[in-house]
Amino acid sequence: MARVECEVKKSYPNPVFEWFYQVSSCEDDSYCDPPGDSWKPLPERIIVDPPKNQPGRISRIILPKNTPREPTFYKCLARNSRGSDSFIYEVLRYRRKCERLF
Repeated sequence: MARVECEVKKSYPNPVFEWFYQVSSCEDDSYCDPPGDSWKPLPERIIVDPPKNQPGRISRIILPKNTPREPTFYKCLARNSRGSDSFIYEVLRYRRKCERLF
């Protein structure tokens, strides 16, 4: 499992969080910005803590081991009655190669 955490340092009232994702469309290993119009709601298999629409200062998603291995962007959106802010994470998953001993 992997965790991605989003924290708001100061806010009144506390925000509610919403998470989105999109598979990376970058052609190479250089820096890449995800397209702004391609965000999708998280799949059901990804756990959001605390659940959607519950105010707080921290929100995290828990990515199960069977999450696809392609590079994926995750967007955390924090919003309250005074405005909103977001942060984007790029998650890269690698498979560890085991060497044979015999």
